[in-house]
Amino acid sequence: MKKYLLFLCFLLNNYLLYSQVIADIQLENVIVNNDTTFYAEIINNSQHEILLLNAYLIDSAKVFHFSGIGNKTINSGEKLLLPIVFSPKDNINYYAFLNCEIVTNNSQYSLLSKIVGKATHPLDIYRTTDNLRGRQLLSELKKFVEPHTSLGYKNAREFMWGSLDNLNGYVECIYTGRKVQTNGIPDVNTTNFNTEHTWPQAYGADNDPPKSDLYHIRPSYEVANSKRANYPFGFVSSNVSYQDGGSRLGLNENGILVFEPRSSVKGDIARGMFYFALRYNNPYGYINNQLKDLRKFALLDPVDSSEYVRNIRISEVQNNRNPFIDNNYFIFRINNFENPDFIPFSTPIVSNQNIYLLNQNNSEAYLFLANYGDDTLSIINYSFNQWNNGKSYRFKLDKELGSIVIYPHQIDKVKVLLEAEEPVDDSFEADLNIFFSNSTLIPVTFKVRNNFTSIYEDNHLIRTFQNANSLILECENSCFNELYVYTIEGKAFDFSRFISNINIVEIPKSNLPCSNCVLFLYGKTSSGHFFRKSLIE
Repeated sequence: MKKYLLFLCFLLNNYLLYSQVIADIQLENVIVNNDTTFYAEIINNSQHEILLLNAYLIDSAKVFHFSGIGNKTINSGEKLLLPIVFSPKDNINYYAFLNCEIVTNNSQYSLLSKIVGKATHPLDIYRTTDNLRGRQLLSELKKFVEPHTSLGYKNAREFMWGSLDNLNGYVECIYTGRKVQTNGIPDVNTTNFNTEHTWPQAYGADNDPPKSDLYHIRPSYEVANSKRANYPFGFVSSNVSYQDGGSRLGLNENGILVFEPRSSVKGDIARGMFYFALRYNNPYGYINNQLKDLRKFALLDPVDSSEYVRNIRISEVQNNRNPFIDNNYFIFRINNFENPDFIPFSTPIVSNQNIYLLNQNNSEAYLFLANYGDDTLSIINYSFNQWNNGKSYRFKLDKELGSIVIYPHQIDKVKVLLEAEEPVDDSFEADLNIFFSNSTLIPVTFKVRNNFTSIYEDNHLIRTFQNANSLILECENSCFNELYVYTIEGKAFDFSRFISNINIVEIPKSNLPCSNCVLFLYGKTSSGHFFRKSLIE
């Protein structure tokens, strides 16, 4: 198992938490379906202790695994290791961001650091497909399917019935699971078995080589073959007119007549359809309206050993392979067979939507901005409203936000400075509304604090409990001033509006962002700050 280190170094002076990512971590040549452990190493080079309030991953693909951590003190000169596991499912580059929220004696904000995991295919022949998508991938996959050796329809069926799908003298219907005893092509008149073309002959499989291509022809019970006819594959939701062995014919949710194969072969059929569309250029566009459901079939019924062995045996006689069996995720890297390229997208991320600075002139913090997408992202407009009651103090940004351009999977940062030549009101805050080029608006609030006392001091006085309808927080000998809820993905929610009693807060569970999940509760009381981790039932 490979191991790597990602260094996050925190350097503090009296007023400022500086941060520097020594190196964004990049994992190379990790084999698909293999786990690799690496570590984010947080070093405290300041003269004061810092608190890692919360650390979590932003990972839409769910291939980086980190159990999360919070409320960890890092003493001066010490370091903290955060173990993260990379488990790639496909041979592409995966991106994630590590968000670390830090509390010091003078500031609180979050840092973002980028993680790149580059996965490679376990089979050497497919290394040329690493990180390809769309038209480029489709073009490369063509090399694995064409040309091929056509056996002819009679020879192909003899091989399929007599050897390929024959197990101890019995052959099973792809749709129903019914079996027939045979050592060759069965007589349909006496056995009621014949050969099914999963891609119908009427839609481009009526002549060789597609007619005899073993990747899409299958043994079938005659009645099931006839009932399937030329209907597209899909999920039946009503008006079932035929069913046998788990397969059925009926209407889908859009009222279209479709044939749904039994669960154990859904993926087998889907991957055969993907192959045919690739090999023969999707004749008549037959797969187009089925593609969404066929993708679901592939996920519901992954490749098993028998399908994989069948792929190998066919490749030995046809001299080509079905790449969608060798990698079940290839199909998700193609938009469709007519227009294979995806439309680029961008997704903005901010490190924290609530940033706190010490109530002191020239105190500083940082706002990190990232682009979790493959299209360029820019800030097209912003508003910065400062509620200072006409006083001279203000928050100042170190750069013009309108000039910021964030390239795919990159991070930018903005320094925030508190300019205060006169005493700052405790309630002073500023609202920054950022409008991104993908039509997303993200608000960020900056606030001041008179001190950053230990986050532990109120923890033993805070009690949380639940009933069927509410999450309740109770504070002994103190009153609540602020309350925020964070999801494990890092989304922040301000629940201060629920503070009505001096020492009890009751939040209806219907207002919480999730159920049967872990939430992080952070807040301020008249005595200090607190942090709680709570499992919402």
